[in-house]
Amino acid sequence: MISSLLTVLVPAASYDLVDLETVKEEFNITGAGEDSRLARWISVESTNIANYCNRVFPVEKVSEVFYVRHPYDLTLPEPTPLQLTRFPVQSIVSVTEDTDVTALPTDQYEVDKESGLLYRMRYGDGSRSNWWVAKVTVVYYGGFDVIPADVMEQALIMLGIRRTSRGRDLSLRSFTIEGVGSETYGTQATEYVDGLPLEVAGALSDYRIIAVG
Repeated sequence: MISSLLTVLVPAASYDLVDLETVKEEFNITGAGEDSRLARWISVESTNIANYCNRVFPVEKVSEVFYVRHPYDLTLPEPTPLQLTRFPVQSIVSVTEDTDVTALPTDQYEVDKESGLLYRMRYGDGSRSNWWVAKVTVVYYGGFDVIPADVMEQALIMLGIRRTSRGRDLSLRSFTIEGVGSETYGTQATEYVDGLPLEVAGALSDYRIIAVG
């Protein structure tokens, strides 16, 4: 079993998944009258999406310490990589083993940047191996340099729901005014899963990290 402890060294400048200018353009909003409210909604819905996906989207510099519970268990299948918490990985700053302060040479480890899997490389033949040590410390930059377009789109959908439902009784599905007409509200604001509309949750499924243990 391997556990890890992550420390943020350089936080992201912003955790918003879409900027105010894009939101105003999407909803054809001019002027600054709604800016304060929109900025607050952007932060709230960005947090809702990040919480659902169990991840931080923007790039941060972090230090992650892995504790290998059975470093000398020869029954472990090879190669067994370390799973970095923040991915995609933009770059590795350093990798050190146990209490050694000297970083490993770059030819002694290999990272799959997209998945965040970090492999130990064998001396000599350069093949992948296990981490035969008790502790590994990795300093790296992880997260998205640019927020993916489909994630931004789901944030805009969330903001659209919030904006159009402002002041509306969401439990009311339809009403009729005699001699005037009737109005029926859609179901998107009432069908939720883990805090997000069902359609949004489905669209974000590829980004969701399922917690284990």
